[in-house]
Amino acid sequence: MNRYEFPILDALRRNDAVTAWGMSAVAAGALGLATLLPNQTAKLATLSIASGSALMSRRLHTSNEELDLQLGDDRYIARLSRQRALLDVYGSPLSSTPAIAGATTPTLFDFEELVKDPDKFPHGLILGKTGTGKTTLAEWLGVRLGSETRVAFAPHYKPGDWVGFHSVIGLGRNYGTPDDDVLTWDDVMDGQNVTIAQGLLALKDEMVRRYTLYAQGIFDYPRLDVYLDEIPAVYGALGKFFTGLIQPLVLEARKVGIRLWLLSQGKQVKMLGFEGRSDIRENLTVIRLGNFAVDYAKSLVSKRYMPKEQLAWLESQARPILVDDSPARLPGLTEMKALIATKSAPELVAAPEVKSQDAKVEDILDVFVPQKASTLDIEALDQDTLNSYKIAARNAMERGMRKTIIIKKVWQIEGTYYPVGTKLWTKLELP
Repeated sequence: MNRYEFPILDALRRNDAVTAWGMSAVAAGALGLATLLPNQTAKLATLSIASGSALMSRRLHTSNEELDLQLGDDRYIARLSRQRALLDVYGSPLSSTPAIAGATTPTLFDFEELVKDPDKFPHGLILGKTGTGKTTLAEWLGVRLGSETRVAFAPHYKPGDWVGFHSVIGLGRNYGTPDDDVLTWDDVMDGQNVTIAQGLLALKDEMVRRYTLYAQGIFDYPRLDVYLDEIPAVYGALGKFFTGLIQPLVLEARKVGIRLWLLSQGKQVKMLGFEGRSDIRENLTVIRLGNFAVDYAKSLVSKRYMPKEQLAWLESQARPILVDDSPARLPGLTEMKALIATKSAPELVAAPEVKSQDAKVEDILDVFVPQKASTLDIEALDQDTLNSYKIAARNAMERGMRKTIIIKKVWQIEGTYYPVGTKLWTKLELP
């Protein structure tokens, strides 16, 4: 929500500013009066008023500076909560008619909103201690959201996790390194032992590829939901390589049908590099589970951003949950797991290729004659033959073809011989 989208929010901010200037005026007036008073006691009292007014003025000025400069931190989030609370009390931003307050049962977040309006909830961050049901919630969301493709990055995977997902990447703490072989997203979906580094880089490349389609007016690529578990552990293994990939995905992936869900056991997610980045923070719906939800609600109540009745209701729940600053209720774990168990992964829907890739492969084969895959010996190829394979691949890439298509259709290396094609691709130092 834009901070200055509604007049009442502007009024809230202006109110702080006006109050600050008013307190400055009081301080100046009191200081001037003190110089005229003959009585020493009266003079000291007036100087105290001047000092207190000046400090209050500074504090109010600083609060507005913090609002402008420290976007994305807890102070800004809490301020948004207060603004939303004001909107709840006064109804429409343009209305002065108060709504009925004091209800003990809060308005609960409707998870159907995630399905009905995915653009309003681009990506999600799920926070909860071990045992609070983060993975179960993520699996349940995967079923409820109904995306054509569901993928999990799960370095701490165990049998029975991520039921109904098309692919689980990084099993057995297979983090990899930034120097791992580059894979396409198709390779990631088809391959075994794919590292998290390879998967994240391929995901970003898939986003870029979809934007090529987007620029050509092609929007029918399948929706892809990606769940990234154990964020602190992944960051610990990959560092800035990880944040360098996550940030553009959070900012840009929504428009081309890619939604991220980030899971963490800790409250602190500074490793994501979101501090001071309101553009990133506004793209994340934060779901807090268990004690994290209760503790955050207490902080809102202490600052009068949430009614005490909502906190009492939240504390009465067996499984407390907050979606941003709205209480929510989930089905029981048994019910959730039963739903997950009945929903197998849907059949994968192939993403459309870019228009330029529709150019016939025969156009390239008119000037390039590949050797038979069954007799291809990479180490025995002379330099001229290697160059011909490389030129054919470059021509195909200029037409928008991807690695998999080039190896199979242009080089004509398919089936059991496909690994020979990937080895040749590496030898030719192709991207």
